[in-house]
Amino acid sequence: MPPSPQAADGRTRLAKIKPKNGKLSNSASASGLQSGDIDWRVFGLDLDSPSGPGAGSKTPAPPPGPRPGGGATSSAPKRSISGVKLESLDSSKSGAGFDAVDLSHLRSTIKRSPGYHEQLPSLTTLLEERGVDYARPNLDRDVQLPLEAFEDTSMWTRTPEEWQVFMRDPATGAQTPLACQALRMSEDGSGRWLSATVLSWDAASQRYNVRWPNGQEDKVLSVHVHFEGDDPVLFADRLQQALQRRRYANSLLKYHFFIDSMPEDRSRRIGRESAARIARLAKGMLWDANNEFADKLGSKLDSLLQEAQKEYIRVQNLITFEKVRCQGNLSVLPPDLKLPPQPPPKEVPYLAVKVLPSWDTHTMGPPDPQVPRGFRQAFEWFCKASLLIRPEVCAALQVTRGMCLDLLAERVFETQFNTPLRLQEFGEREEASIMRLKGRLGMWVNTIRMRITQCLQQATVKWYHLNETSIENYRASRLRPMLVCCRLMMSNAFLLLGEENLSSYVQALEELTPHRVELPDDKMVLRNLRNIALDPKEESGESVIDPIFKKALFKVELQINPQIAERQAAAEAAAAAAAAKDSKKKDDEKKKEDPWPLHFCYRTQTDDFKQTCLGIFEKGIGAFSDVHSVESVLLPHLIRDSHLDPNFTATDPWVEALRKRVQASLEKQAPWLQQVLQALEAFKDIVMMDPEAAAKKLQSEPQPPAQVKQMIEERKARIRQVQEAIPDDKEPAVVGFYRIDSGTIRGQLIEKLEASVQLLLKYLADQLEVNIHEATAAFEGMFKQLTTEVSTIEECSDMKEFLRSIPSELGKLSGAVNDAMGLTDLVEDLRYVLPAETLDSRWEMFGSSGLVKTRAAKCMEYLNTQHESFLAAQESDQKEFEVRLTKLEEVIESFQQYNDLGQVKEVAEKVRVTTDEIKQCQELVRQYNSREVLFDRDQTDYSGLGAMIKTFEPFNNLWKTAGDWVNNKEAWLNGSFEDIDPRYCETEVTGGIRLLFKTIRTLKENEETKSICGIAEQIKAELEEFKPNLPLVTGLRNEGMRGRHWEQISDKVGSKIGPGMEGGFCLKRLLDVGLLNFVDQVAEVGDRAGKEFGLEKTLNKMKADWEPLMFDLSEKYRKTGTYILKGDGEAMVLLDEHIVTTQAMMFSTFKGPFEGDIDDWNARLMRVSETLEEWLKCQKSWMYLQPIFDSDDIMRQLPTEGKRFKHVDATWRQEMINTRENPKIIDICATEGLLEKWRECNVTLDMVQKGLEDYLETKRNGFARFYFLSNDELLEILSQTKDPTRVQPFLSKVFEAMSKVTFTPDNEVTQMISPEGEMVQMVAPVVTHQKAVEVWMGDLQDGMCNAIRGALETGVSSYPTMPRPDWVCSNPAQIVLNGSQVHWTSEVETAFDAGTLGEYAKQLSQQILDLIMLLRKGVTKMQTKTIGALVVIDVHAKDIIWQFHEKGVTDKSSFEWISQLRYYWEMDDRQQENMWVKCVQTSFPYGYEYLGNSMRLVITPLTDMCYITLMGAQSLSLGGAPAGPAGTGKTETTKDLAKALAKQCVVFNCSPEMDYIMVGKFFKGLAFSGAWCCFDEFNRINIEVLSVIAQQLMVLFGKKGELASYNDTVELEFEGTLIVMKPTFNVFITMNPGYAGRAELPDN
Repeated sequence: MPPSPQAADGRTRLAKIKPKNGKLSNSASASGLQSGDIDWRVFGLDLDSPSGPGAGSKTPAPPPGPRPGGGATSSAPKRSISGVKLESLDSSKSGAGFDAVDLSHLRSTIKRSPGYHEQLPSLTTLLEERGVDYARPNLDRDVQLPLEAFEDTSMWTRTPEEWQVFMRDPATGAQTPLACQALRMSEDGSGRWLSATVLSWDAASQRYNVRWPNGQEDKVLSVHVHFEGDDPVLFADRLQQALQRRRYANSLLKYHFFIDSMPEDRSRRIGRESAARIARLAKGMLWDANNEFADKLGSKLDSLLQEAQKEYIRVQNLITFEKVRCQGNLSVLPPDLKLPPQPPPKEVPYLAVKVLPSWDTHTMGPPDPQVPRGFRQAFEWFCKASLLIRPEVCAALQVTRGMCLDLLAERVFETQFNTPLRLQEFGEREEASIMRLKGRLGMWVNTIRMRITQCLQQATVKWYHLNETSIENYRASRLRPMLVCCRLMMSNAFLLLGEENLSSYVQALEELTPHRVELPDDKMVLRNLRNIALDPKEESGESVIDPIFKKALFKVELQINPQIAERQAAAEAAAAAAAAKDSKKKDDEKKKEDPWPLHFCYRTQTDDFKQTCLGIFEKGIGAFSDVHSVESVLLPHLIRDSHLDPNFTATDPWVEALRKRVQASLEKQAPWLQQVLQALEAFKDIVMMDPEAAAKKLQSEPQPPAQVKQMIEERKARIRQVQEAIPDDKEPAVVGFYRIDSGTIRGQLIEKLEASVQLLLKYLADQLEVNIHEATAAFEGMFKQLTTEVSTIEECSDMKEFLRSIPSELGKLSGAVNDAMGLTDLVEDLRYVLPAETLDSRWEMFGSSGLVKTRAAKCMEYLNTQHESFLAAQESDQKEFEVRLTKLEEVIESFQQYNDLGQVKEVAEKVRVTTDEIKQCQELVRQYNSREVLFDRDQTDYSGLGAMIKTFEPFNNLWKTAGDWVNNKEAWLNGSFEDIDPRYCETEVTGGIRLLFKTIRTLKENEETKSICGIAEQIKAELEEFKPNLPLVTGLRNEGMRGRHWEQISDKVGSKIGPGMEGGFCLKRLLDVGLLNFVDQVAEVGDRAGKEFGLEKTLNKMKADWEPLMFDLSEKYRKTGTYILKGDGEAMVLLDEHIVTTQAMMFSTFKGPFEGDIDDWNARLMRVSETLEEWLKCQKSWMYLQPIFDSDDIMRQLPTEGKRFKHVDATWRQEMINTRENPKIIDICATEGLLEKWRECNVTLDMVQKGLEDYLETKRNGFARFYFLSNDELLEILSQTKDPTRVQPFLSKVFEAMSKVTFTPDNEVTQMISPEGEMVQMVAPVVTHQKAVEVWMGDLQDGMCNAIRGALETGVSSYPTMPRPDWVCSNPAQIVLNGSQVHWTSEVETAFDAGTLGEYAKQLSQQILDLIMLLRKGVTKMQTKTIGALVVIDVHAKDIIWQFHEKGVTDKSSFEWISQLRYYWEMDDRQQENMWVKCVQTSFPYGYEYLGNSMRLVITPLTDMCYITLMGAQSLSLGGAPAGPAGTGKTETTKDLAKALAKQCVVFNCSPEMDYIMVGKFFKGLAFSGAWCCFDEFNRINIEVLSVIAQQLMVLFGKKGELASYNDTVELEFEGTLIVMKPTFNVFITMNPGYAGRAELPDN
């Protein structure tokens, strides 16, 4: 037998074993023995014995089984490895290695039993039994593969070479043919087995040369030749196996052809991380990374990875194909396709041996020192490298592995929730679960420590010494790798636990998140919403989740937005203030009102859910940190502060992917919740409803009951709508994984509506009571009037008049009664329970009308009776009155007889009595005449009474004047002079003379009365005699007469005059001393006394006016704990008036006696005025600065100014305490030293304000856009530096369209949000922590520009790769508008070059139609706004191209084209790609200012002209001044150009109050920030200020013109500040000429 051939891998091929029964052993395979089928004992080795012959083996003996080479079950004597030295196994010694072992004894020969062939059927029968029938034509005709390739040569009993040896005669060497049976094929593909002879073996064609019985020779396959003497059964098996293997190969070719024809799914590729890991592992497997093979691998690694990528995709296709094929759903495979059966699972051998190849230096080169030579070296290396040679180490590792497997059963998060939770409950439960895991991890590490300690204590060697004290020894010991292995297993357990739990946490959230939610855009949103999940079983691929089975994770409660109440209160306060303020503001100066927030909100905001869920995710990651490593707990004396590495970090890609999935799940549902709020705005009228206010309005503006009823019905209908639309807590709505509890707002809305209904019903009930009460009161008034008794004819007439008015009154009341009855029915229909008293009053009112009529009839009878009695009494009284008149006439005639002046007193008394009688008679005459009219009779003539009065008049004048003179004369002359009333005295004397003059003339006309004229003349003479004394009386009886005046008179007269003078102080005594001779001097003194008295009286009045004036210090000012001055307005008015009056008194010639008092009062008033002025000035500054320096941040940043202010604040508080104790203004303001205090405080406050201004200037220099904020706004920002979120309300004033930003828990800005709600992600988070506000605001500006640039770059690059409508919907609005312009510019220039403008114009029209179709499909409101702005630009772009096409413009350098705004993405002078906007010769850099989702102006030819002009101004370093009438769009065009260039444009409304300092500060901000400004109505500024502004602009524009690039900057001194100017800034102005108050621009 020849030696066994070697396999390609150098291993000795083991021949198959033929058992005695002729069948192969199951332990053999077609390619040689498997490693698991080789028994160590074949080679005389027993590796189970740990030591020498005496040592017992703990390893059980292998189970009995067939031994290769025997074919039957047998056992070999066990040999111990102790009997074989390791040196004998060394491959370097001949015959000692595995490679030199002789395996020839495993080869067997054929052994036959006698009569073996005779017992067998024919070869044809054997083949037919195996399904091989060559009698059929074209057997396997569809198989084109050569059969010889599938013959199993291992089943040969002899090789062709061996058969050739048999054919050769050993003696002569001649060839003797061998008899055989061979298959002869015919043309139709059939064959017959014929007896033939084998002549030879053709090695070239691998066929036998066969001679057929007819003498023909042919070449036949070895598989078709059966030698005589060969085993026919084995031959039949070999042929049948070859045919079967060929069919399997053919089927496999077709099978793999189908798989290779499948399309490649690029999404099923090896991930980047996996590819990188494969490359890393491939490089890491090299022992020497610097050898030649490593270099070759590095150069071919990419191609190898590509091959692996293709193979991976093919395997994925294979898996998919096999899955579909196994399901029987694949109809493309032919029915005769038969695949080979799957090989049975390989039995794991108990023991095996690895046959090492011998080292052939000829074929394998020199030995590699890294590869072991022989078993000994391999065994030594294995013992050195492996930890698994000691049972205690294996036990420790096994224990560690078991503990790691146990750890995988732990849970980091709680993911099973039976009921929805509030956010706080969710957070508490998750945190408790995480804390539970942290505690478990600590116990877990300690348990592993104890188990390892127990295992290592059983060690018999000192390799694992736990009490090692030297760190160097520990690092060199075997203990360290073992602990490292344990640590790696524990870290891997952390990784697996983290992956599983983080994934389960994310999966739990995603499972509760539906694919989408259908939310109707109406008030029934909570009832009709549908959660829709993906369902491949459905035709549409979606299915609606049954609300009963929809689980929710979070419980979120709807509530009325608390901001609404605040806005309402603020609006009411603003309305009240506006009503009280009488100043008119122009429309363009009115501040735009902020939009109202949504009227409903969630008690827990969606951002809180997002932050909490992400926070739990981060805490779950953090649960694996700070866990002590096994080394630190086993060897704390050597290793400290060593923590277990969880093998993953929060920034790992897979963790980031899970985090993004959590964020995506939460962000996906936020719009759904927002849509619910939007739909609930249908009930905002109920939220804004104020039932009490509506009821009060009804009280002030009454409405008819029908209108009120309609209001009630409307509210009841709204209650039903609320009940139908908003579910209660028993049937909550589930949106995503939120369960929306709407029971609270349902109750609140219904309660408010019901309260409104009840108030309206109460209003109707009150109105009913009022109506009933008014009607009843009217009836009661009638009843009372009807029961009144009359005592005069006037009362009787009035009563009759009342009775005549009763029918009309009843008619009026009948309407009120009917209304009251109808209102009663209406209230009862509305099911309002009226009080019993009201119901009783209703029926009483209803019956009062008839009762009035009955009583009126009775009253008329009574009045008729009384009328007759009054008439009789009138007639009797008139008869008596005639007698009385006769007596009066006699008395008047009797006055002619009195002519004696001695009887003056008696006659004067009689005159008085007669005068009274005349008056009584006159009254009776008027009464009788009026009653005669009532009695319907003619009036009696009483004209005689008038004649009597005329006769009596002169007697009355004479005797009354005479009586008064007689009485006054005595009192004036002899009575006390101080008792004389000068005015009465003068009136009586002068009036008596005039009256007596008239009386004398009347008496002389009648002869009968001439006799008494003398008396009248005598009295008149006495009065005229007394009249010269009147100047003395009026002069000396002046109120201002003082002792000094009497002394002056005494000096002039020469004797003492005045009270206490000799002879008594009376007029007669003054006349006696001759005072009448000095009447002029007396009058002068009296006049001076009167003037001095006037000054004294005015001075006293001024002092009295100040007495009640107090400061109002009743309430403390806000939360300052101190007071401010109130009630000073009246004091200021009075102070101005009194200062003027006092200064006038100081110039009076009569001030002498009071000059000191007047000077003192004037000084007091002036001090009060100055003190009050300084005080109020200090108060104004203190009120402004107090809230500023009340901030700890400001105090920390301005320590010096803070100390100064605190000093002033202490003074203020102390003085206000003093003022509250003595609030009298005139006293406290005149306090000594107070004026000086306030002056000192004002000087200090001026210094504080100056320091504050300097501080604000430094902040503005740090962030230039702060120049556009007022001091108050900037201070409010600076006072909140600890909380960056408080800056958000001012972002819209600093940035063009940034309404707010998104802060992370670490106060990092990650998103910016426009007023429309559009979000743009920052490229990198903007860090605000521990940064000054001006610094991080500058970072935010840079972050904004980077975010817009990044989004723009992405949008421009992705535009060609996706349909335009999809691109529009997937990018922010600004990117859509300007990114599309870049491609429009490029496409137009391409069309110019290709001459296809017409086709491109049609393409633009189609793009607009595509946008219209996109709108019809339904898009969000924000996308609708974006598309609207895009359509404006697209329409202009289309119109321009059509014009080019119609006019024949074909050159892209033509003016028509270059005059358009063109957008290019190209390199700038800094070698960076950026967007540039070009127009004619101007190239302007795109500003990257975030513009939000704003609309754009319609672009007209005039707009294009403005753009050309303003862009030209940019290149000339000039500004622009669009001119035109008001309302033509000058300002809006400038703003729209700024939007087109993404520049911030600040619009400033000019006014005459502007000065050059304010404008200069504004210019600083513009130059610093590179922004634009549009000064609206520029010519309203005063001409003097305009001149200075022109000089400022010349300085700025001059420096700007010196710059060569837009990326350059320049420093310059401007208005006392060194600024760095950016050349992109510019100033534009607009003017409305011809209006009042507008100035012409100066020449410069």
